[in-house]
Amino acid sequence: MTRFGDPLPVGGWAATTESWFVDEVVDLGDALALRAPSDPSFRWGNLLVLREPMEAGAREHWERRFRTAFADVPGVQHATFAWQGEDGALTELEAAGYEPDRNVVRIGLPADLAPTPSPPAGFAVRLVEDEADWQALRDLDLADAPPSEDLEGFMVHRDARWRVYRDIAGGVRPGLTGGYYLVTMNGEVAGSVGLYVRRGVGRFQYVHVAPAFRRMGVATAMMHAVAREGFTTWHAHRLVIIADAGEAPDRIYARLGFPVRERYVGACLRVLPPA
Repeated sequence: MTRFGDPLPVGGWAATTESWFVDEVVDLGDALALRAPSDPSFRWGNLLVLREPMEAGAREHWERRFRTAFADVPGVQHATFAWQGEDGALTELEAAGYEPDRNVVRIGLPADLAPTPSPPAGFAVRLVEDEADWQALRDLDLADAPPSEDLEGFMVHRDARWRVYRDIAGGVRPGLTGGYYLVTMNGEVAGSVGLYVRRGVGRFQYVHVAPAFRRMGVATAMMHAVAREGFTTWHAHRLVIIADAGEAPDRIYARLGFPVRERYVGACLRVLPPA
């Protein structure tokens, strides 16, 4: 068992950086179990990362493997699988009620970073500093809650995520540097994004822009500013960002100049029936 983001043999940079934010990683041989017992409702933090794309007809086999891997975490009621590369059995999983996730993984080197765009008037960005800033991050999270989620359950999960980030800020997870950045427009909270760096590799976390400040160039300016911080302040030699292929957020991230270097796909069933 490894903890807190030791290098992974499978899943590429997507799974490697995902592992930084879970509690433990268990090597099962043909898959890795990323586990977050402290946050059992974290559907994409309690999952199996397969060494190879899932093959057609293998769904029930992998569901049995999932039940076994998380049998000691009764709060895990879902099933999530992910892998690097092609779709594999993703269509079959969709037909069985799974929610698919087709991601592109953009990985940028310092030379890839596009010229800095002019930020909107009143734009400022800084690291989170105090309790009021952490509360502002939580408020942005609440405003961005997916409509498909039960709000109370969603916030229980997200509060568990914030505890992880605050632990990192407190040095509880050695080797992880960086932090959360807060954007203001004329002093008013407008957006946030996390950037965490380990062994020269940075990973962006949870991009939020407050509804009142969308479509004003805030996200583009924020991503460029924090990417520069990653390369200069945190001494990263590459930055990783993951997004749904073809969706609006990825079009924003593409403006960083970072090319797509990997594909990370998977699927989640919100409630896995008992065996």
